[in-house]
Amino acid sequence: MPHIKAFVINVASNTYRRDHFMAQAERLGMPVTVFDAVTPQTMDMSELRYDEGRARRFTGRPMMETEKACALSHLSLWRALQRDEIADYYLILEDDAVIARDIAAVLAEIDLAPIDFLKLSGKKERPMRVVSELASGARLVRYAFGPLDTAAYLVSRRGAERLAAYCTQLFTPLDLMMDRSYDHGVPVYGVMPYPVHAEFCMDPEHPLFSDIGTRGKFADDITLLERITVRLHRIVGSVKRQLSALMLRFSSAP
Repeated sequence: MPHIKAFVINVASNTYRRDHFMAQAERLGMPVTVFDAVTPQTMDMSELRYDEGRARRFTGRPMMETEKACALSHLSLWRALQRDEIADYYLILEDDAVIARDIAAVLAEIDLAPIDFLKLSGKKERPMRVVSELASGARLVRYAFGPLDTAAYLVSRRGAERLAAYCTQLFTPLDLMMDRSYDHGVPVYGVMPYPVHAEFCMDPEHPLFSDIGTRGKFADDITLLERITVRLHRIVGSVKRQLSALMLRFSSAP
């Protein structure tokens, strides 16, 4: 079994979310280290190459400061893994994660050797291929591209290096960039049904409401040219996703 270290990303001031998560970890006997999330007040933009022009052309709006901080939290852990001489993988969770099944037991069923990026939570249905049936009845699958969500995933040192190389040049929320396996080249695997899901809270007054906040659709000052480029990027993305699905369907790789 490879050496795995577990981390939960938590904004230090949000003790409710930290306690909510740690209570689950304690019930499962899961050792986990709290990683103090980067916030807009603490982030160092020299660690990130943010391209606002590209962001506006890609999504029609600049990124929120909280989105940049979220990306830096994950990037910081990926970079730490690359320097870690002990761990083979990091299990990275967010503090709104709800653990439905024992993650250690799930991972023990899987041959992790060929896997660099394993999603343990997801929000979207994606084209997939079953790699193996696990003894518990769950399935190890490979996606054509990722299922969104960063609530829980496993990443290897090699996977962290490749994801960091791509995601450091930030132009859209990190969960979208992590999913783009057709661009960064890291195959995305998953466990179905997911052993973890994110607590979905719509009440901004509740302590489990997202620390990132509500994402807007378009900037108020979006130009006609930017609207056109957003549409073109969506068309290109759709073509890439369809090609990825076809390649997965006819590929013999695990």
